[in-house]
Amino acid sequence: MKNFLKFLLAITIILIIPAILAPLIFPLLNPNKFPFERVLSRCVMLGGFAVVLSLFARNLTAFKQFGFTPLRDWWRWLLIGLALGFTMLLTLELVQTLMGAFDIGIRVKWNRIPERTIKHLLTALLIGSTEEFFFRGFIFVSLARLLNWKWSFVLTNMFYAVLHFFRGTKVAWVNPDFFDSFQVMINWFTPLANWQTVLPAAFGLFLFGGLLTYAFLKTGGLYLPIGIHAGAVWFLKIDVMFFGGKGTFPVWLYGSKDFYDGVMGWFFLGGLWFILWLWLRKRPMALGFFDKKEVRG
Repeated sequence: MKNFLKFLLAITIILIIPAILAPLIFPLLNPNKFPFERVLSRCVMLGGFAVVLSLFARNLTAFKQFGFTPLRDWWRWLLIGLALGFTMLLTLELVQTLMGAFDIGIRVKWNRIPERTIKHLLTALLIGSTEEFFFRGFIFVSLARLLNWKWSFVLTNMFYAVLHFFRGTKVAWVNPDFFDSFQVMINWFTPLANWQTVLPAAFGLFLFGGLLTYAFLKTGGLYLPIGIHAGAVWFLKIDVMFFGGKGTFPVWLYGSKDFYDGVMGWFFLGGLWFILWLWLRKRPMALGFFDKKEVRG
C-alpha cells in the first residue's frame, strides 16, 4: 500500500500538477516563443526531475552511484567532451557547406554574438547535465541493476531516442485549461504512429545515446558524456548565427536541422564513436555502478 501511494504521488507530480500549472503559466508568456505544448512539456520535465531528485533527498551521496563520481580532473573530461561534441557538428556542417548545402556569414548583429553564445552555452550545459543524469545515470544504472548492462544499454538508448518524438501536433491555444493539458499529452504519441518517418532520426538518436553511454562506461563518470552532449547542443543553438541554408538538398543524405536523421550525420557519429574507442579502449568498463545486483558484462 505504501509503494502504491508513492506511485500515485509520483504520477501526481509528473502529470497532474503540470497539467494544472501549465494553463496558469501560459498566459504570462509570449505564445510565439513559448507555445502551450512547450510550456506543458517543460512542466512535466521539471516534475520528473523533482521525483528523481526526491529519491536522493535523504542521501546526497547517492548521486555518486548514478554517475557524479569524484573523478580526478573531472573538469578536463567535461571540456574535452564539449570540444568533441562541438567539433563533430562543426566539421559536418563545414563539409556540407563545401558540398553546397549552406552559406557562411554573420546573420545577427555583432554585439549580440557574445551574449547569445554564452547564453546558449549555459543552456547547453544545463540540458547536457540534466539529460545525462536522467538517462545515462539514473535510467541506465537502474535498469542494469535489474537486468544487465548490455540489455540496459539497448533499452535506455531506445527510450532516449523515442522520447524525443513526444511532441504532437501544435495547436493555436487561446485559453487552454486542465483538460487541454491532457489532450496535449495524448497528442505527444501521435508522431510514433507514422514510424517510417521518425525511424531515421530515431536511429541517429540511438547512435548518439549509445556513444554517450559508452563514454560513461569507459570513464566511470558523467562528465565526458555531459560535455559531448552539451557541445552538440551548443553548436545546434548557435549555428544559425553563422550558417544559412542554400537551395534544396536530399534530407536522407544531409539530414534536417538537427543532422542526426541523415546518412552523413550517422557517419560522423560513427566517426566520433571510433575516436572514443581508440582513445579509451584500454580503460576497463566501469561496471562497479551495478555491483548491488552483481550485474556482469
